[in-house]
Amino acid sequence: MKTLKSLIVILFFLFVESSFAATNTKPTLTYDLGASTGTYSGYGYTEINLGLNWSLYDYLTWRNSFFSRSVQSLSSVSGLDSSARFSWEVATDGGGLGLGVFAGPGIRFSKKESSATFVEVGLTVKLGGLNIGGGFKTLFYNSPGTDASGVDLPKSDTGYFIVLSGGGAF
Repeated sequence: MKTLKSLIVILFFLFVESSFAATNTKPTLTYDLGASTGTYSGYGYTEINLGLNWSLYDYLTWRNSFFSRSVQSLSSVSGLDSSARFSWEVATDGGGLGLGVFAGPGIRFSKKESSATFVEVGLTVKLGGLNIGGGFKTLFYNSPGTDASGVDLPKSDTGYFIVLSGGGAF
């Protein structure tokens, strides 16, 4: 039920709030590659993702990212993250150099104990056609389950990520 409420909030931001935009740019599709690391219940993990970003407005992007998380001594998890990213960017006149920030809510679709709502915040630096950045994502699990020894898993975890994106657009 919590995931359904989160999905409704995201859809509200994507389709209702965007209609009040002061500026409108031509929607574009881009892609990026990212990696993150963190610990969850004492186990280290690494995660890679491939994101498809639909920029609806200068300040709003709908991002869908396929991820795979490899957890130390446990089975891997894969799925889809879907989020609304609100952003702000400053750049030189030619657009070759810039600095941006983003933040927003999202939903992770995976197996039951790995599904979650999340919030992410990040910073990017634009150097020509390349964006390099980083940030953090905090996941809030609906029903995290237990570990191999029967201990309840935490209801949240925070991972730190890097982003590399560039010249790729559709």
